[in-house]
Amino acid sequence: RFHFVNDPTMAKLWIEDREHPEKREWLLDRLQQKTEDYKDYAIVARFIPSDTDQYAVVVAGIGRGGTVAAGEFLVDEHRMQEILAHAPQDWQTKNIEIVLETQVIQGRSGPPRGRTIHIW
Repeated sequence: RFHFVNDPTMAKLWIEDREHPEKREWLLDRLQQKTEDYKDYAIVARFIPSDTDQYAVVVAGIGRGGTVAAGEFLVDEHRMQEILAHAPQDWQTKNIEIVLETQVIQGRSGPPRGRTIHIW
């Protein structure tokens, strides 16, 4: 459902929600990124490809800050529990996508925060 998109000049990059492609609330402007104080976003997904029947995990940020925050999210049980507390009880057996946000200050990623979760 969530994927990365950019404008033709690569000046603006965002995570698009296929259910609401008109929205751009998870957007990284390259000009803001140069200031070293900006918000960055990431996608964390876990799914079972039909050809392997094994879990696959994909983690990626729009920029470096989002990628770092997503990696920290994966190894911090407390952060994961904050987001998964809102998931249905049987989420462990389903595919899951999470959009994360982090505030980057002086080039360093802050703690990851869940923006939305999709389970199917």
